[in-house]
Amino acid sequence: MKRRLPPLNWLRSFEAAARLLSFTAAGEELHLTQAAVSQHIKSLEQYLGSPLFIRLPRSLRLTDHGRSYQQRIEPTLNQLASDTDEIFGRNTRNQLVIRVNAAFSVLWLAPRLTRFIVANPGIDLRINNPVWALGEMDEGADFEIQYGRGDWPGLNITQLTWDEMFPVCHPDYVAQVRDGLENELRIHVMGYREGWADWCRMAGVNNFDPTEGMKCDNSIMAFEMVIKGTGVAIARESLANRHLEQGTMVKPFEQTLTTSQNFYLLSPSGAPETSARTAFRSWISDEAATFQKTSNLGQ
Repeated sequence: MKRRLPPLNWLRSFEAAARLLSFTAAGEELHLTQAAVSQHIKSLEQYLGSPLFIRLPRSLRLTDHGRSYQQRIEPTLNQLASDTDEIFGRNTRNQLVIRVNAAFSVLWLAPRLTRFIVANPGIDLRINNPVWALGEMDEGADFEIQYGRGDWPGLNITQLTWDEMFPVCHPDYVAQVRDGLENELRIHVMGYREGWADWCRMAGVNNFDPTEGMKCDNSIMAFEMVIKGTGVAIARESLANRHLEQGTMVKPFEQTLTTSQNFYLLSPSGAPETSARTAFRSWISDEAATFQKTSNLGQ
């Protein structure tokens, strides 16, 4: 649909002049000269085919059309400014954009993020969960957290996890799972290099086809099904740790398999360092080290 809209700078000059009833004051607010504001409004009046102001020797007064137009324009411009701030932020210097794997953001990052926010109240944090090709970074992100082997060329890489993987089940079904894993619904999380087949081979379990079972594309869904008692899933320690601590999931077997893939913090090579980037990199590295130390002590 073709829209009949005058230029935004004309509208901004009109809104300021109508609110302040002064071309001079409007120019000061908009960092324009009085002559520029006057010309914008004259052009707008010609575009609309109607006068917006009654120009008196020492003051301005809105015409009926001008008053009606102001009442529509002012809230629209205020909403546009508010929407712009909400999406893009007021201070892009302290803005930090992080793209992160959805499961990691929910199961590992979110429970810890309050500590970063409290310690860095001036940072405008923006986190999203995209779907992207591994090892690629889109422009506009300060950091990405991806799962892989750590072999991404051209990026700064910090390893965050050193994962072990193992089956998890509902705490009420431990004995049942140990007695007959082949009879349980086995939940696979797609996208990882290792899975049920690798754990079964390591644990010497060979009385069923480890590739059979339900498949989903993220650990969040897999864990929800385990918590509901629907089946048994293969879990990565970094993602399952909170549920294990809370007792909503348990490890029915002692055998664990070291994974060849882990979570890594990625940032563009050569990007200028900012205080926000330094603060986040330091914070998440400390959190990862603390997690690794406490998880090892718990084994």
